[in-house]
Amino acid sequence: MGTARETRVRWLCAVLVLVCLTPSITGVVDVTIVSKYQFFAESADTWLYCYYTGSLVNQNGYRFGVEVDTGSGTAFTPQRASGAFIRGTSSRILDTAGDFRVGAFSCQIRDGNQTGKAITFKMKSQADVWPVAFTVTASLGDPVTLQMVQKSNRTGTLEWRKGGVGGTVLTGQNGLNLTITSVQSSDEGIYECYYQEDTDRKQGIMRLIVRDCAENKWGPPSCTDDCPVCYNGGVCDDNTGECVCPPGFHGHNCESACSYGMIGTSCTKACASGDCTGQLLCVTDPYGCSCPPGLMGIECNTGKTNGTYY
Repeated sequence: MGTARETRVRWLCAVLVLVCLTPSITGVVDVTIVSKYQFFAESADTWLYCYYTGSLVNQNGYRFGVEVDTGSGTAFTPQRASGAFIRGTSSRILDTAGDFRVGAFSCQIRDGNQTGKAITFKMKSQADVWPVAFTVTASLGDPVTLQMVQKSNRTGTLEWRKGGVGGTVLTGQNGLNLTITSVQSSDEGIYECYYQEDTDRKQGIMRLIVRDCAENKWGPPSCTDDCPVCYNGGVCDDNTGECVCPPGFHGHNCESACSYGMIGTSCTKACASGDCTGQLLCVTDPYGCSCPPGLMGIECNTGKTNGTYY
């Protein structure tokens, strides 16, 4: 028999081997795009921030991309002031950009052999309709309802459009709600709700994200693997089986909260001025967008703002 010391050494070696052989979660790309003043006033600037690990992928020659043509094309406006900071980049979209401030904007990252994109939104504060949520995530076959709320006194006929200018106008959908009884992958995309003949760019904008598996399953096309439990609103990635955590949370199961004002998969990035209040935080699919922890409402300004997430 070996000594107690030899036993401890053998045990330690076994533990080290086990740790080395245990796979780590690496599939969630660390990128957060932040929309500051997601509802902007007529004569106001508005900001985009992108926090990431890895390298930025330029889109159409610029660090931020325009996802669809919502009325001003797909080129990012030159009426901007760009900046860079540790672990991120930013763009101040000037009020002189006018309607180019409206739309769905993205930031794309490459980290090793992985790429990831996060998408956010900007709308006029005077828009006729606002979304209840900027993103809705559904699993294959789920019933889903996209919801808007009336914000102006305008009357007339509402329309829904998918895919921007040149996309599909959804016939027979003339209310504030759009219901899909059994969602399919082809339903994923950016949706706009607006009044017919609207030339003022006062539409509501939102995005439907569709997981290519049934709820709590991953690994398309068979989708036979069970998802882990994702806490705090995290969503199981249908391709990797990993939890994509809400901004402000981290861990294999999104079980841990970041310190106040910190975001990113390892909580190493800080919102501008150390405060995320009033900003829309968006990460990779299938999670999408939400407010900072503890805050609610489409403007992310309702709830606790006392320097703690709880």
